[in-house]
Amino acid sequence: MTRLQQPKLVPSKICAPRAERALPRPRLFDQLDAMHSATISWICAAPGAGKTTLAASYLARRDQSVIWFELGADDADSATFFHYLGRALANVGNADRVALPALLPAQLPTLARYTRRCAEAIADALAPGSVIVFDNYEQLPAASAVHEIVRDIACLLAPALRVIVLSRSEPPAAFARLRLNQALVLLGGAQLNLLADEAAALVAAHAPAAGASPPGLAEALLRESEGWVAGFTLLLAQRGDGPASAKGTSRQLLFDYFASELFERFDSSLQTALLCTALLPTISAAAATRLTAHPDVGAALADLQRRNCFCREHDGAGTGQVLYEYHALFRTFLLERAVTQIAQDDWRDLQRRAAGLLVESEQPEAAAALYRSAADCDGLAALVLREAERLLAAGRHRTLQDWVAALPIGTRARLPWLHHWEAMAWLPFDPARARSLFECAYRGFERGDDVTGMYTAWAGAMETFFYEWRDFHPADGWIDEFERLRERHPDYPSRAVELRTCAAMGTLMHRRPQHPLLPAWAERALALLDRGQPELSVLLGGYTIIFLLWRGRSADAQAIIDRIAPWIDATTPPVARILWCCATGFYHSVRGASAACRAAIDHGLAVAEDAALHAFDHLLAAQMARCSVITGDLAEAEPWLALMAATVRDSAHVDGAFLRHLRANVAAQRGDWAQALAHGRSGLALALASGVPVMVAHCHLDCARALVEYADSEDRERRAHLAAASAIARDMHSPALEALCLEAEAAAALQRGEPVTDGLAAAFVSGSMSDGASWHVSGPQALARMCDNALRATVAIEPVRRLVRERCLAPPDPAGAAALWPWPLRILTLGRFEVALDDVPLRASGKAQRKPLELLQCLCAFGTAAVAQDRVTDALWPDAQGDAADQALRTTLHRLRKLLQHERAVQLENRQLHLDAGCVWVDGVVFERIARQVDNVDVAQLRQALQTYRGVFLPSESAAWAVAHRDHLRARFVRLVERLGGLLEHAGDHDGAVDCYLHAIEVEPGAEGFYRRLMAVYALSGRRADAIGVYQRCRLALLSRLGVSPAADTQALHQELIAS
Repeated sequence: MTRLQQPKLVPSKICAPRAERALPRPRLFDQLDAMHSATISWICAAPGAGKTTLAASYLARRDQSVIWFELGADDADSATFFHYLGRALANVGNADRVALPALLPAQLPTLARYTRRCAEAIADALAPGSVIVFDNYEQLPAASAVHEIVRDIACLLAPALRVIVLSRSEPPAAFARLRLNQALVLLGGAQLNLLADEAAALVAAHAPAAGASPPGLAEALLRESEGWVAGFTLLLAQRGDGPASAKGTSRQLLFDYFASELFERFDSSLQTALLCTALLPTISAAAATRLTAHPDVGAALADLQRRNCFCREHDGAGTGQVLYEYHALFRTFLLERAVTQIAQDDWRDLQRRAAGLLVESEQPEAAAALYRSAADCDGLAALVLREAERLLAAGRHRTLQDWVAALPIGTRARLPWLHHWEAMAWLPFDPARARSLFECAYRGFERGDDVTGMYTAWAGAMETFFYEWRDFHPADGWIDEFERLRERHPDYPSRAVELRTCAAMGTLMHRRPQHPLLPAWAERALALLDRGQPELSVLLGGYTIIFLLWRGRSADAQAIIDRIAPWIDATTPPVARILWCCATGFYHSVRGASAACRAAIDHGLAVAEDAALHAFDHLLAAQMARCSVITGDLAEAEPWLALMAATVRDSAHVDGAFLRHLRANVAAQRGDWAQALAHGRSGLALALASGVPVMVAHCHLDCARALVEYADSEDRERRAHLAAASAIARDMHSPALEALCLEAEAAAALQRGEPVTDGLAAAFVSGSMSDGASWHVSGPQALARMCDNALRATVAIEPVRRLVRERCLAPPDPAGAAALWPWPLRILTLGRFEVALDDVPLRASGKAQRKPLELLQCLCAFGTAAVAQDRVTDALWPDAQGDAADQALRTTLHRLRKLLQHERAVQLENRQLHLDAGCVWVDGVVFERIARQVDNVDVAQLRQALQTYRGVFLPSESAAWAVAHRDHLRARFVRLVERLGGLLEHAGDHDGAVDCYLHAIEVEPGAEGFYRRLMAVYALSGRRADAIGVYQRCRLALLSRLGVSPAADTQALHQELIAS
């Protein structure tokens, strides 16, 4: 399909009529000036009262910038109204700067917001004091939404801009409140009738250059016409040299005047020509000649206009020609007479020819009306095929529906493209009806072997499921048909058709994610993306991103994002921009990247608000809701879930299932397993009804996870849910989904106390294939427990550690975390001071780092418990006066956080400082946690603590806070060794006891009691020489360190060993 081109011609309906020769009416001008402060000035009078001339001449005299919009019946459609309002606005300003966006079907539910946006654009484009005129307002039916639009635009623009309405009828009900509040002021009825001075001025203006008008003429005409402008004008035109003798001014008399005084002045052939010209709402002399083939018809039009005989003149509207427009009454007269004087077949032929001229002059609505009146099905069909794409781009789906509906079934069956465009017109409003029409089109194309048509109709049928978003089961038949189509016509007829077809395959992806065509489709997508087709490219790119993430190909999904992102800017259509934010938000959400996801979604919502296009708010909210659930930020998730619930369509099974899927996991993270199971089951019912396997799998998993914890559940049901989800994951070849299934099975096994080494290994290996996309809606705490168990079992160590780092997981029990847990910050204080950032030693030896590291050491002495800020400042800045200590602490803390590269590592809240136990591991803290409950822990934990104690606390630090903590830990260590050694000796584990005591005297060489215990254990083991060697080691250590000899008990034990 070709890109749409804006027509070059400007329709006369948005061109202000000329008023150079109009009679000035200062009395009415003053009244209009007095109405200036009103929101709407409503000029209401019968036909021929001079409403249009009054407004045009008034605005010309006041030299005000004017937007003129002559309404027709077609403008009752909101999209058509805004289309021509936008063109009228562009007609008086910079078209590139002030063009209004098309009103899309998706914006109809929020029409008031769209109206506000358009009003803002109008206000920005026009200078203060400008005027918008809506002429022929009575053409709008009472039920049209345009009444509310005009009212709202007027209210939004006031008082900077003014709205004037010209109508034969009074304001409809939509304006009642404005009338009540006197914000709408009426001018009409008898007020527009001519007064004596105005009548005299008209007569004077009409008098020939030589000679004056007969005495009393103005008064006589005014009396006969009763002040009616049209009646006065015609009586003036028909007068002779004497006083007027008209008998009345009824419509029939007016028509009699048209016949006798205007029309019959011309010869019969020219009369016929003038009748024909009435077919056109406006006409140039050249067009009149082409239509009638009469050489003098142009001169006749000019003569009527020059004599002010119910024919007025317009600017050429971009054609360089003068356009003529009959007064509505005179045109009605001509059309009625034409029907009686021209043979029906000839009249229809003239209507067809006139319609052709209207098509050339870019007046398709008037052309369609003539084709319909002439029963010219072929002409109307050709017009539909010519204008359909342009109408849809302008949001004028209803207009296209009306045109096609006027065609007989036979014509539509003969031209399948008519069915296609009718389907496109219904697609946003009634997808099921559109699908039926696409099928009619497809079968018609199939009969004619139109390959382009078949692919295009197939793509349209598949798009209906995207719009409906309810039940994908009926897509099966279309998927099967696509396979047959590919067999018959394996080559696409054009790249554009291939792009359209591939963009529609998102339906196939959702319905049959295991389909063998999909891998090749995903590979082809990157080459097909086209900057010139942003909406299709965004749709195709978004679907491809989802598919690649399902398949664990995050890097390839990122490549799609990198390809399309530079194409998206402020000139991109808002639908494409919003859907692109959905796609990128999806990518970041499943990776748990909160900041990036939030940026994408906030931008999408801003575009939606600016464009008054909120049809996709639920999709935007869904991405941020999922991301918040994945990261465990349930407080953040709640408002997004609420937005989803408020904007999800009741009929959309997929969205309803997804909402319940997320709510199930929120409840699970809060430990409300009954609620989690209820949401999981209701979500599963909707997912099964939707026919979208991936959604079915996620809801099965929700139920399975809840049943593991739910007290009243049966394992058989859990296994059935898990088996169903696993089968879908295998069919889809989705490592991400397979990993979730394996993790759910492992969690169940852990709950039962069973070993799950193989299951955990498989889960994390499969999950690692997702390349950063986690999908873990069970939350970070559940994932952290799984990782901790895996590391304890030394399962998939590197994939698990990488996952922990990517997701910034905190261990479920920081004090008892697995030894292999990859802490962001690991601090050694026992025997030496060393800091490692993600297992990489921190190199900090400069003077600038000395004080921040001293602060870190001080906090290590207090452990992970909160400590009063004053205690820290007293310890580190004892001589500081006033607020200096607090300022020094703030500065040092900032430098420390910057040095550690972890903002949350050191927390300061309410003048309390502490290390974050979720991301900081301190050996002294781990040791003390076990040593504090030495009598209540098992041998394994005591051994872990023993190995952690590699020496005294900060051996090179002499500050009082360090020395006090060092002595405290040393005492804990001595008690722990006594407890562990005693347990091992009692159990007969002499080798274990030896290792315990050897480690003790290695780190505490002056602890004489451990030498004696070691000598005793050696002796019990029959290792007399080793026992004697220990004594020698003890003697030397005590002598060199303390300058003393071993105690009497130690020496006595030594003598016993020698004597034995």
